[in-house]
Amino acid sequence: MLLTAIILLAINLLLLCWLAVRQIHAQRALRTLRMDTQELAPLHAELGPQLRKELAEARSRVLSVEILNPLEVAAKESWVAGQFGALAPALIQREVYRQARDILEAQLREYGIEPRVRLLGGR
Repeated sequence: MLLTAIILLAINLLLLCWLAVRQIHAQRALRTLRMDTQELAPLHAELGPQLRKELAEARSRVLSVEILNPLEVAAKESWVAGQFGALAPALIQREVYRQARDILEAQLREYGIEPRVRLLGGR
């Protein structure tokens, strides 16, 4: 009888330890998810209401592309853009994004993909 009680106590302690370890892992995962959510919050605010609604309904997936060096790209493609990039950087960046959108859409169509490519935001 005493041996059975000791075995049951040992099993309960092992189970308790396993549950404690699982709780620690769950807390770490939750902390990581919260940090990811905080990082994504500004991007979510930039989305239009229609796109937010589509994402919330999980009907579509979104592929986001950010061009990190639009002024360098413009300078390589056009002497004029290189010379006037400092005077009108927003205009040059807008044109680089427009051309990138057109290129992306055309290349996706070459692979038989029907895309809906949109430019969002505009800082």
